Amino acid sequence: MADDEEKLSPEERFWKRWWEQDFSWAGLAALDEDRYPKRPWIGWEVVGDRVRVAQVDYRGRTVPIAGGEPATLQDYWRTRFELIEDSIAEDAISHPLIDADQLIADGLLVDIGSGGEKDLWHVAHLPFTDKNGARTPKADWKEADWATLERVVEQRLRATRPSDFNFLGRPSSPDQRAQLTGVVLRALSLPDRFERAPEDADPAELAKKSDVATRSVLRCTFNFAWLRQTQLQSAVILSPVSSVSVFFAGDADFERAAFAGNAWFQRAAFAGDADFQRAAFAGNAWFQRAAFAGNAWFQRAAFAGNAWFQRAAFAGDAWFQRAAFAGTARFQRAAFLSLADFSSVIDIVPEDARRAATIDEPDPEPSVQTLIKDEKFGVANGIGALASPALFNGAQFWSKADFSNRRFLARTDFGADEEAAISSAKFYDRILFHDAAPHGDTNLSDDNVAAVVGETLPWPTPCDNEWLADLLNRTRDEDEVVAADALPWPSLRQTMDYFSAENDEDREQAAQRLPEGVDLQALRWVWRAWKTKSEDKPEPAEFERDYRRLKLLMENAQARNEEQDFFALELRARRLRRSGVSRLEKISSYLFEWLSDFGRDLFRPMVALAAITILFAAAYGVVGAVTPPLTGEDAQARLDREAGPDAPRLWGPNAVDDVTRVRLYAMYPALYQERFDAFEPMRVDSTDPHPSPWRPNFDAWREALAISAGRTVLPFTDSGQRFPWWARATRLRPGLTGLIGGLHRVFAIILIFLLVLTLRRRFQIS
Repeated sequence: MADDEEKLSPEERFWKRWWEQDFSWAGLAALDEDRYPKRPWIGWEVVGDRVRVAQVDYRGRTVPIAGGEPATLQDYWRTRFELIEDSIAEDAISHPLIDADQLIADGLLVDIGSGGEKDLWHVAHLPFTDKNGARTPKADWKEADWATLERVVEQRLRATRPSDFNFLGRPSSPDQRAQLTGVVLRALSLPDRFERAPEDADPAELAKKSDVATRSVLRCTFNFAWLRQTQLQSAVILSPVSSVSVFFAGDADFERAAFAGNAWFQRAAFAGDADFQRAAFAGNAWFQRAAFAGNAWFQRAAFAGNAWFQRAAFAGDAWFQRAAFAGTARFQRAAFLSLADFSSVIDIVPEDARRAATIDEPDPEPSVQTLIKDEKFGVANGIGALASPALFNGAQFWSKADFSNRRFLARTDFGADEEAAISSAKFYDRILFHDAAPHGDTNLSDDNVAAVVGETLPWPTPCDNEWLADLLNRTRDEDEVVAADALPWPSLRQTMDYFSAENDEDREQAAQRLPEGVDLQALRWVWRAWKTKSEDKPEPAEFERDYRRLKLLMENAQARNEEQDFFALELRARRLRRSGVSRLEKISSYLFEWLSDFGRDLFRPMVALAAITILFAAAYGVVGAVTPPLTGEDAQARLDREAGPDAPRLWGPNAVDDVTRVRLYAMYPALYQERFDAFEPMRVDSTDPHPSPWRPNFDAWREALAISAGRTVLPFTDSGQRFPWWARATRLRPGLTGLIGGLHRVFAIILIFLLVLTLRRRFQIS
């Protein structure tokens, strides 16, 4: 990727790509090496001074039938569209062409060349500046100039007729849509004379008035267009609409629009609000890598086909309230930096959802009001279900995600997709599923919760956040995508310095410290969302209620593992409450987590039981070791009885050394049968010239371990009395042995209780 490409803002990068497409007058008529138009007007051929319909082959290419040449986009913009009577056969439709001199005379073709070189542009494609940045006449247009262009566009919108398309959305018959690819318009809207029928109009009466019934119908394609304002409320778009890489510089209004075919909005950039409220998509809707800088409104929208929002970025609020998805809804690796509202209020079955966005093309064509009032087009009120799989793998929810009252009628996946190398969705704020009905195959667990009570997330980087890398690459082609570690992105300190600058001079100095080529628009989006998260003080009680509701929903759905996950989150949120929770309850909650992971981990309590068994075995051994088995007189008396009156002295004056004492203990077991020897007595027949009395006595330690294991498994029994050394220790040190034994029993009872509770929760034993 060239260095200068990295320095461009998203709008500047759009214009760079726009210039590469070459929408000049000559560029509209350019041919490839096969002499076929690079920008064809599919299904039309030029014969003399007229353009007429032709045939379309299986590849979607024009096949002339009257000996003409395939028409280009230039031919489209020099066509004078005439009124076509319904009685005229489809294959006989033709229109006259206007030559370039007449277009220049009419002010529709403008020369912006310099130095004697011609550079002709149609006013529809004329940019505000040329390649060198010099202002073009369009930059200084008056209202009358814009009105002239809008009349030209209106004529083409009126001239549209039905076309046929294959499953890929390519024309299979002459393309009679408005060819608005590459246009630079102040506004794209239904002209004022496209009168809309009153809300209470009778559909039967409207059908009799063909001039009214057809005025709200729109068929167009506008790839690579720059649109300051887009107002297509209640438009019925009866052909596939293609708006790939469009830059909507202002608000885009598609409220109640009806898309009869597929709708492509890939990599579209919405600088203002995007309004698709109650829009109906009868085909597939593609919004991959679309960037919504403002709010995105999709309330009550109906998607009869698949809805593709993969890698889309929502900087403002994303409203999908009551939106109905009959096909698969794909939001994989989408980034919701503000509110994401998918809530609903009623139920709907898949057949109803598909019927809600089904559009036929009756003759004459219906008005918007007719379609909306029609029973089979029931998008006017209250539909809202996920009737087919909904995929949110890798999606990021920085603010509240609301799925309340939503009916999940098919698999909903928030987990990781290992085959596609996509991680699980992450929620950094509240997850609302109040009164929702999740499908039994809903994949949602605590792995999706990145912040238990909405804690401030760390400053994201492209290397650690695939969604951020997608956001920074949103305007690039697949072959231009930059690796995450090569994307310019500032640190948190650099970002704070830039956005907290108090004057232009400080802002300029902070900008110089930013990495070269950083995407300032994306940085502004992320900073605004991150700053909001940092300043908000979440209330743990709200999260506790949310997790409790999710726990109950998963329990009702028989999703046992997920139910345990949200039970754990509920307890974690509860102990973070500022009031209403005692210190003892908080301590118990921490112990419950540490010792059993809230009843989800069988291994932890078993390890804890083994640990206290070993620990208290050592404690018992130490008590036995410090407890003298016999007094000096008793031991000496026993040795005298065993060895005779001349026996050596064990204690006191003239006592033997340690080695001799160990040998005597080995020769006369009666001397130590009530003694806990932590170290093994030396054998009498040892050939070691320097015998050591400090070898571990494994037999003695096994006895201590047996006592500890017995008390761990059966806390209320005492099997240690069968060992003489422990019986003597309990007689001589009753307080110490009683304290250690009591602590052992308490810990054992707690851990056994946790183990039983974990077994019950883990295997759902009633």
